[in-house]
Amino acid sequence: MNVDSVAEEKYRISSAGYLERAEALVASISKNSLFYAAFEIRCGIEARMREYLEAREDVSEKKKQGWGVARLGKTIDAVFDSKNGLSDKIVRLQFFDRSSKEILYQLYYTPVSSSLRAIGERLGDYLHAQRDITSMTPEWWQKFGENIELGLAGLRDTNRGTIMGPPMFGPDKRLSLTLSPPPPKPSKMIVGMNLIMNASRHDAFPD
Repeated sequence: MNVDSVAEEKYRISSAGYLERAEALVASISKNSLFYAAFEIRCGIEARMREYLEAREDVSEKKKQGWGVARLGKTIDAVFDSKNGLSDKIVRLQFFDRSSKEILYQLYYTPVSSSLRAIGERLGDYLHAQRDITSMTPEWWQKFGENIELGLAGLRDTNRGTIMGPPMFGPDKRLSLTLSPPPPKPSKMIVGMNLIMNASRHDAFPD
């Protein structure tokens, strides 16, 4: 192996990077590739949860270094108040010009939902040596493929958002948002506008 060439190749460990590789593997239409795609999807789910935790200053470094879908999911639920449904709902923030009612900005928080976490854990079950080749029936492969498709769709959705966590008010009653990527600097016209913010929750990505 040429170590120099491997070092020069950029290996992205962001959730979006895992998603990109998973999509390429599935596009190859190979049974062998499905196992590697399952790995990339599962890692992408974990990476997205870590990205949300990394954006929070009130989360300990120990919790941010956690691993595993189930463990990270419990931390996400604790931090983002799962009892109020914040950890499992898409949140849309719309910013309007008070005078014209024109929508100037739309921002989204897209969670790693409990259903996507469950898919990630199911995909992990496939990443072990199979005991009996006869158990890998056409139905087995079909179910595997369905889980791959569901995992890909969910990972795409959770990477569509730009708000790194559900909007929450701090002890000072101020709303703090961390965005990724950072938004462009607003024009002087927008800075001088009188804005209204509207927040809404959704089970699916709004059209």
